[in-house]
Amino acid sequence: YKFVEGMSTTTPATTDRAQLEAVEAVASNLLSPLGLRTLRAFLAAHVHSPRVEMWRQLSAAEAARLGVADPSSSWLSACDRAVPVGDDAAAVEAAIGKLLAEVEADASCQVAAKPEERALSTRAPLSVDHVHPSSAAPASGPRPPLVALHAPIGGGAFRAAHASLVAAAARGAATYVYRPLVGADAGAA
Repeated sequence: YKFVEGMSTTTPATTDRAQLEAVEAVASNLLSPLGLRTLRAFLAAHVHSPRVEMWRQLSAAEAARLGVADPSSSWLSACDRAVPVGDDAAAVEAAIGKLLAEVEADASCQVAAKPEERALSTRAPLSVDHVHPSSAAPASGPRPPLVALHAPIGGGAFRAAHASLVAAAARGAATYVYRPLVGADAGAA
């Protein structure tokens, strides 16, 4: 999540080159020089292309299941509900507040405490999810409802929603999961 936090403060990139430069700038603060060269080699070799495709397919399947009108735009999912997310921070914060109020009021939206129940639930984090560290599970009992942000990393909608979701996770109102949203051609890029 250190990388995600770093990308949440970057200026939105308008080109692929600008996005790569933003990624390298954030990564240079987290990796050794050798680690940064390794990252560049991995990116050039498309080592992560299968994972990018996996995220694209997961997002498309979830968007279809929840009836998201434009699955290529940013959106939130929680308790079998989907809410579009734009770049306006105030509107996003209001939408997140409303969504959290709805799912907190529904006891069936809580993430199950038992691992075997979570394994069969669409309301629990997937094994590949990026669960925010402040989404600490209570020692016993159910966990707060899962709220997943589907957005391109570093985009305006991502930045608008990320801070609100981190705060909600820190106060125990949500289990915040970030699911990278990638375009249909991102796997080939």
